[in-house]
Amino acid sequence: MTDRIVGVRGGPTSTAVVMADVDALGVAVEELAARCGADGRRLAAAASGASFVGDQLVPELATTAAAMGEAMRAVTGGAARSEAELSELAWDLRRAAAAYRQAEDEQVRSWRLLDLAAGCAVGVAGLPAVAGVAAALGVTGVNPLADKPDLVDHLVRGLPGAALCAATRLLPQVGPGLAGAAAGSPDGPVPLSAGLLAGLFTPGTYRVRELGPGPTVVPPASLADLARPLLPADQPPPGWLQVDAIEVTLPDGATHTTYQVVLPGTDDWSPPWVQRSSDAARDLGSNLELMAGRRTELTRSLPSVLDLAGVPPGADVVLIGHSQGGLVAYQAAGDAQLRARVHITDVVTFAAPLALMAPPKGVRVLSLENQRDVVPHADGQPNRERREHVTLTFDTGPVPAGGDWVGYPHGMEQYLRGADLFDSAAARGDPALAAVLQGLRSRLVLARRDQARTSRVRSSRRYQVSIDRGAQPPVLGTPR
Repeated sequence: MTDRIVGVRGGPTSTAVVMADVDALGVAVEELAARCGADGRRLAAAASGASFVGDQLVPELATTAAAMGEAMRAVTGGAARSEAELSELAWDLRRAAAAYRQAEDEQVRSWRLLDLAAGCAVGVAGLPAVAGVAAALGVTGVNPLADKPDLVDHLVRGLPGAALCAATRLLPQVGPGLAGAAAGSPDGPVPLSAGLLAGLFTPGTYRVRELGPGPTVVPPASLADLARPLLPADQPPPGWLQVDAIEVTLPDGATHTTYQVVLPGTDDWSPPWVQRSSDAARDLGSNLELMAGRRTELTRSLPSVLDLAGVPPGADVVLIGHSQGGLVAYQAAGDAQLRARVHITDVVTFAAPLALMAPPKGVRVLSLENQRDVVPHADGQPNRERREHVTLTFDTGPVPAGGDWVGYPHGMEQYLRGADLFDSAAARGDPALAAVLQGLRSRLVLARRDQARTSRVRSSRRYQVSIDRGAQPPVLGTPR
């Protein structure tokens, strides 16, 4: 099977964005109708004044004033008709947009409740029901979920129901309250469940130290170039991240520097009783915090990292992340402390479940998801359709015999293939992807392949973020 693009979600041509534009058009037409009505009423007042003045004048002038009043009344009638017609058009536009939003919301809510109820039924029935459900859904074999990506969304939304209803059976005083809170949460049961599990992990305070120069990198001219630093040839230590300064010389001789922050994925999957003795910043606990919508220590550390890297205030910054690194990039792009420090222009994520996170305002986001990767489904729903956020879903084929059905489709090797698909489709002129590529070039994130400007990597440095579980103040340092 050859690599292929499965679909593109979001961007200015997506249905949800178009309907939002329809609603905005309806608001504009409403305002136009109001102005038209106000102008008509002012003309009506003027017409009445002209008729009154005409009655007080000599016949010759009175005739002229009366004619003026008649003409103004005719215009007034036209304005009134225009106001009514525009108001009706505005109502139709806004009603259509509202109907679309309501249908979408109802569909999401219905699936959420259905999945939660199905999970609850399994939780009440106990473990024997799991095998029966799996058999009914055809979940068998070595790679049970990699070939059923849509099923993962339903399982993610249903598993909290199973756990909470099992708690209801085992802990009748606590379970019903938890189940009700999960069902009533606007984002469904995932954030609540993630937050409860995150509470089992030991918190701490970040430490940052410089590791030294990064590897040799080239100025990125494609999405694959942006992705490549996430698959380093060496073996950097846990908690590493990289800051590259890309300097562009413009045709007039002026220079512009964009700073790229590279954020890898999870380093440590230890359970809570092991994690408390670990200093890993990207661990299972921080994954859960991100899914619960909480600010993590790694996010808090980024202003300190940029200080060590010598990034000047207000500089343009691009955040690039894989898996948990993508979650951190997305969260950090909306972080008030970091936004006060630098100007974040773009976020590029690979294999990150972002649907339940607050979108960063004014930041362009490009997300890549492998259709066979279960991790982007960890939030139980697709990314939101937004003008500033484009999600490319691709497929690189089945997991090889004997391969890891979770790790293989989630690995950066597969996502580099997805980046190549993006580059090829954008070069062929795919409307949505070509627009994304053009935007990345115009914001100087990617170099142009012509000679209108030249680029060079001014510096590349690596840093390490670790966690002090003793909750001491943040520590900044240099290599030991």
